[in-house]
Amino acid sequence: MNKTIEYNSDIDSIYIYKTKKDVIGSITLGNFVIDVDLNGSVIGLEIDNASEVMGIEPSLLLECKEGKIEVFVHNNMLIVRYLLIYGDAQKYLGMCAIPQNKITINN
Repeated sequence: MNKTIEYNSDIDSIYIYKTKKDVIGSITLGNFVIDVDLNGSVIGLEIDNASEVMGIEPSLLLECKEGKIEVFVHNNMLIVRYLLIYGDAQKYLGMCAIPQNKITINN
């Protein structure tokens, strides 16, 4: 299994990624930072204040074994759904949605 998740307990931030390609810009929505590549494809998701946002103890986030992100468009919304696998195969599923007309990529 390829590790697709990194948790930094010092700043309580978790990063889930599809690939380690170069990030050319980001979309920020509150505690969520969505990274995009040169083609505009979503390649990663950072969640700041992760333990608070997800309601998961930092010690469990340190045990994360795998993370997955799925991106799709529904009506006018860009939806990023994420899955964490931690502890004894416990799972957490969450999502963030951004109206496409509100998306600005920050370089």
